[in-house]
Amino acid sequence: MKAPLPIKVISLLGYVALSTALVLMLADGEMQGAAQALFAHAWLR
Repeated sequence: MKAPLPIKVISLLGYVALSTALVLMLADGEMQGAAQALFAHAWLR
């Protein structure tokens, strides 16, 4: 059974938001820049 597309999109966005929040909480400035570049790269793919 496949989940409907909106559910997939919502869960993906929730996952990305959660991991971004975790990275920003745990990381200092330099790591934040690297993480943002990584997320931007993953988003643009």
